[in-house]
Amino acid sequence: MNRKRFVLTRRADDEDPGASLTAKPSGLGGGRRLAVRTTGRAVAADIVLVTLFAGVDRAPLTRSGAVRAALGRFTRLLAESQA
Repeated sequence: MNRKRFVLTRRADDEDPGASLTAKPSGLGGGRRLAVRTTGRAVAADIVLVTLFAGVDRAPLTRSGAVRAALGRFTRLLAESQA
């Protein structure tokens, strides 16, 4: 997973050809922007998910990020119990 760019893919089924949306955030502070490119037919839910994931920390959604987050929570709880 790239922190600067991510891809949301919806697989094709019998009724829909699927879609792939690539989002790339840019800018700092109040001048932040999000460039989204689509391949296939994107529905409103796809666009909402891309904008939602652009605003949250996606690192815990990866396997290594989940391990780091769990270790951080464990050490924080350990430090609080010692105090």
